Amino acid sequence: MKIILSGGGTLGPVTTLLAVAKTYKERNSDCAFLWFGTKTGPEKRVVEAAGIEFTAIRSGKLRRYFSILNFFDIFGVIRAFFDSISVLKKEKPDLLVSVGGFVSVPLHWAAWLLKIPTWIHQQDVMPGLANKLMARTATKISIALEDSLQYFDTNKTEWIGNPCRDVSADRAKSKEFFGISDDEPVILAVGGGTGARKLNQMVLEAIPLLPVSWHIIHVVGPHRNASENQDAAKKFSNYKIFDFLNKEMQEDWWYMAANHTGEKVILQNTPENAEEIAATKKAAHTAFNEDKFSYFFYRTYNNHFPKCTCVECEFRKTLSSPAFIRLMQELTGLPIEKNAESFISRYGADCFLNVHNDQGNGKIAFVINLTQNWKPQYGGIFHLLTKDRLNIRKTVCPQFNSITIFKVPEPNGVPHYVSHVAPSVTKYRYAVSGWFV
Repeated sequence: MKIILSGGGTLGPVTTLLAVAKTYKERNSDCAFLWFGTKTGPEKRVVEAAGIEFTAIRSGKLRRYFSILNFFDIFGVIRAFFDSISVLKKEKPDLLVSVGGFVSVPLHWAAWLLKIPTWIHQQDVMPGLANKLMARTATKISIALEDSLQYFDTNKTEWIGNPCRDVSADRAKSKEFFGISDDEPVILAVGGGTGARKLNQMVLEAIPLLPVSWHIIHVVGPHRNASENQDAAKKFSNYKIFDFLNKEMQEDWWYMAANHTGEKVILQNTPENAEEIAATKKAAHTAFNEDKFSYFFYRTYNNHFPKCTCVECEFRKTLSSPAFIRLMQELTGLPIEKNAESFISRYGADCFLNVHNDQGNGKIAFVINLTQNWKPQYGGIFHLLTKDRLNIRKTVCPQFNSITIFKVPEPNGVPHYVSHVAPSVTKYRYAVSGWFV
């Protein structure tokens, strides 16, 4: 039996398909696997390390937004479709399997034309464009989450969860490789297959705040091994950086690290990362994906009865007073008219505010800090990002009786977030936040 696996551009589909291939091979030793992926993605290195033959195929990219490249990529998809027909006639596979990715679409369409069975797997709740296009001709569809069932033909869709590799590891080899003793804490930070710039930056900022005895194993992704990481590795002996942790090192060093005692895991929030870390039964904190806004903290709302004289309402009156409006005008140089909204926030253990832009709320955003003796190692730190969300422009640790002010340019606002408060923190971080228009 011959099975073709496809996908790439990132490592999202790779770990899932490798888990399927390994399990099936153990039960059917005569089965042969081939992998078709992108020319420039990171998957070739990982797939070949797993002992699977890799072939790069060209295809146009499927975009949901306007781009002049969409016009040219139509021809790329057409060319890839006819190339796929030739490849499938030559290889004569019994089954095609994909977890998404634009490189898989023409291949699966060609398989449908040649009456070769196809199987697609959906890892997220919402299907991407590639899986939507392949679902129309797929023989079988599987989903990781039950909520995804509404997006597919129920007659050929099955909820199976997300396939996961064996995460068992030799702890003795792990300790020897990383130079870790039994009683030393370990933090494992893992971005996606192509890295996670924001997560990498957060790790670099945290290193000076951690005890020197702690070990930090940082998987930065290919082409992310930047000079800042190299400099940090020279200054902190227990900070170790890797592009990948995989079979190229003869062992699954990631899982060896994840099975070490006393560690925390910080990872980019992808389905395959979440499944595999969950299998290790270790504590993990996720860096949430961009444009999927989420938060966890306590706040008040301006729903008090008329003429309320509570402290918060009296403070709102001060923010709306002519004297305070003039102060904001002088500080910002903008024609501020009034306080549009304000509220009291309370951050405790495990609270956070995910990346967002605040567009449409006002010209100026502000945070008045009301907490004494808040330390950076507690978390709950305000981060202001560049427009592309790739770099941190400013970091602000709460200081009592201080105010942070930043412009919110229209129409896109300015990206910012508040980092997770450490789960061991027992005090609260209070602030008054809001906007002026």
